Amino acid sequence: MLVLHCADNVFKTIGHKPRTVETSRSWSTFGEWYVARVEFVDTDDLMACMHCRSRYLLLVPLDGQRTTEQLMATLQARLLKRLIDLETPPEAAHRVIATYQQTGALSKATDRTLATWMRTAIKSIEHGLEVWPLWHEEGTAPTFQYFEHHNNTTSATIAGRSIEPLAALWECVRDVCPDLPARTLNNFIYHVHESIPIEGVRTALLDHLPEPLAKKFFDTFCEVEALFTVEELQTFAEAFVSSLRLRQAMWCEHNRTGILRRLRNQLRIMQTQ
Repeated sequence: MLVLHCADNVFKTIGHKPRTVETSRSWSTFGEWYVARVEFVDTDDLMACMHCRSRYLLLVPLDGQRTTEQLMATLQARLLKRLIDLETPPEAAHRVIATYQQTGALSKATDRTLATWMRTAIKSIEHGLEVWPLWHEEGTAPTFQYFEHHNNTTSATIAGRSIEPLAALWECVRDVCPDLPARTLNNFIYHVHESIPIEGVRTALLDHLPEPLAKKFFDTFCEVEALFTVEELQTFAEAFVSSLRLRQAMWCEHNRTGILRRLRNQLRIMQTQ
């Protein structure tokens, strides 16, 4: 069963009344979701859906069809697409969705910690829309993916628990599909310096890494979510150590030691998983 814990504005939007939901611990699903409507966006009803276990965020537009069935179907479709975009084998991605067994229920949200996390995510979207014209070309518009990426790749601590939503989501996927390898996000290089031409970074990556891996690393600098295996991180580490040009292109030479320390810590953690 797909359980959606909804804020009051969700019930007002879809005209559905909440009901008490009891789920069996022996009935393992991919997990429950917290849902709130994003009210300040000038579009058809936009729902912020946060995976309760991982805090992973998906923005789900209802496109004018304000029904419970549409919300559940669209969320599952977006989740399936995102899993495949993250290089989850299609069979495994469908296995994740199948845990919901095409049933679902809406209940009233009561978890204060989740509510705090959701408010933070929605506030970030609102702030991002306000500052967008200051940092981007005139006439361009932000995408849902831009705002999802900020939430899903930002580490935060709530109630004493530190979590990286994208990495945590993958661990939830592995709970359903233990045959999949451990993977993590690129959090050892935080950003490419604004004064460095992004095309220079792309060229340097292509010159020093296999093309698929170079494109994947480049995507992370263009705010596209990606996850990396131990082998991929080791390949990058070897290129990073050996090439001054690559480090300079990524504006990393000044912090080479710190980046390598973070990268090696990531590798050690992944090798124990």
